[in-house]
Amino acid sequence: MCEGLRSAAAMVLMAIIGILANAPSALAQQSQYWMWCSNSDRSLPDLQIGGCSAVIQAGNESAETLAIVFRNRGIAYKTRGNFDRAIDDYSEAIVLNPRFADAFLSRGMAYKTKGDLGHAIEDYGRAIQLNPRYADAYDARCYARGILDQLPDALADCTESLRLLPNTYYTLDSRGLIYLKMGQFDAAIRDYDAALKLHPNIAESLYGRGVAKLKRGNRAAGVSDIVAAQAINPQIATLMATYGIKAPL
Repeated sequence: MCEGLRSAAAMVLMAIIGILANAPSALAQQSQYWMWCSNSDRSLPDLQIGGCSAVIQAGNESAETLAIVFRNRGIAYKTRGNFDRAIDDYSEAIVLNPRFADAFLSRGMAYKTKGDLGHAIEDYGRAIQLNPRYADAYDARCYARGILDQLPDALADCTESLRLLPNTYYTLDSRGLIYLKMGQFDAAIRDYDAALKLHPNIAESLYGRGVAKLKRGNRAAGVSDIVAAQAINPQIATLMATYGIKAPL
């Protein structure tokens, strides 16, 4: 073999060795990005955004997998309070996978947080169409409908959610709110009692139960619940007023 060919062969060999040497590192880095993107405890949203963005930029994933990545990044943006960016990512996830019920639920929750309950209810409905056994989507739609005083429909949604996933404290809290707004105070107290047995420190349940007890004429117990709710969340009265609930003190 002549010197030139020998040199060229050596260069090719060295390049191949370099690629093979770097492959494990590249795979490890991609695995790390996935770990950050899948950050399920939501405690480090910036790290999750960076990990998901790196996975997206790598361009190695299928459309269905990328839909999950965009949804995860949307959750991180929502955690940071950047609801518009979150909605954009959820929408991209839906484009990539139009049957992604979780993305519709997540986008609906972002709309709800922005106060756009109309779009939220639409997205919850799409999630339910795609997954008729989606208890959390029924709960979310129940709550949004309750805020808008669509009370019979809201009650039906919460009841269906509890049929699918019984003894869920946040759905019992949601249905307690609906019963309270419907003037069914005994039913509201029962649901709030059940919610608080499962999760004793729900300010909304304590406040709602307090209002229901006051409406039933039990002033001492009602005031006690409201004081306990305010100890957990000093702004609870303002929050509940946005839902149409005020304590008759």
